[in-house]
Amino acid sequence: MADTLLMQSPAKINLTLDILDKDEISGYHRIQTIFQRINLFDELEFTSCNDEGLKLQSNKRLPENNTIRKAYDLFCKKIGKQIGVSVKLKKIIPVAAGLGGASSNAATVLLGLNHLFSTGLNTQALMKIGMEIGMDVPFFVSNYSTAFGAHFGEKVFSLPSFPNVPVLIFFPKIKSSSEKAYRSLDLSAIGKMTHKTDMFSEKLRRRSKDILSYWNLMHNDFEGVIFERYPEILEFKEKILGCGLDKVMLSGSGSCLYGFGHKDKLREVREIYGQKYLVFVCSLY
Repeated sequence: MADTLLMQSPAKINLTLDILDKDEISGYHRIQTIFQRINLFDELEFTSCNDEGLKLQSNKRLPENNTIRKAYDLFCKKIGKQIGVSVKLKKIIPVAAGLGGASSNAATVLLGLNHLFSTGLNTQALMKIGMEIGMDVPFFVSNYSTAFGAHFGEKVFSLPSFPNVPVLIFFPKIKSSSEKAYRSLDLSAIGKMTHKTDMFSEKLRRRSKDILSYWNLMHNDFEGVIFERYPEILEFKEKILGCGLDKVMLSGSGSCLYGFGHKDKLREVREIYGQKYLVFVCSLY
């Protein structure tokens, strides 16, 4: 009888995001960020097969060269053999939205295959594979709820968890390309708020529960370029704030916004906009 494994693949938000400079050799931008997992999930079901190769099914259209296939190919290369597995993806996390869904899917594939086929690779080995797919993948391979991301984002260090408050996720049905967002950056105008990330990290290490004091430290160096390209996202941010939320930010390179406030206010935004846009009320974990 075939072995089956069902796993959740979580989304993330960036509580802070500083873009420091560009490494001309690799082409990547050096960043520092505070990652935070949220309980918005895709689901992946793995079933071992007698035939070699990957059989992939998804409820949403995927690019041919998707991160699930990349993760499978690199995993097989690492263990030195082709394995037979069927993967069924139930996609919930919006695509190209700054929530890390594709990176999370890749990480979940690495973790799932390692468990299902008892290959015994440790976390560091899986994170190293993940780096070849995307710089957010190591965070999702780790078991960290809240983490500091450094270098290109692939070096992750555990932080004490951010206070578990409800969070609104608002997807305006605009896809934002990370590659285009990075290309559009004015390097002279970014990396000016790194002290806020340092202060945010220190508050977490002191396990401060003063939630309001975190709001002024949240920032994202992508907001300027994304709001300039998509002014309607800025308009949504202002409208959501106008509904009484305490803080609204862009996640990653967009286009999703996340917001904090009283749960009743978050639900009110969901009631107002949920028929036309994707709006989730989630929690941190």
